[in-house]
Amino acid sequence: MLRVYFLQLWFNLSDPAVEEALYDSAAMRSFAGVDLGQEGAPDETTVCAERRPASGEIRPTRPWRPAKLLHPGALENPPPLN
Repeated sequence: MLRVYFLQLWFNLSDPAVEEALYDSAAMRSFAGVDLGQEGAPDETTVCAERRPASGEIRPTRPWRPAKLLHPGALENPPPLN
């Protein structure tokens, strides 16, 4: 299911669209490990349920911030220029 989620992110697919794409595209089925001879592609409700666990959505504890890149000897907060 993680690979199905990656397909959704990479190709900007909704839950119904990723289900349809898995039936239409052999390359996407191969990447996601879906074999239509064994079982059908996961339907949109399965994809949605796997992405949003019953306990609620997982949210980061703090917002992402880019790391500060400082070279040796650089001041983190340099004095203002006059």
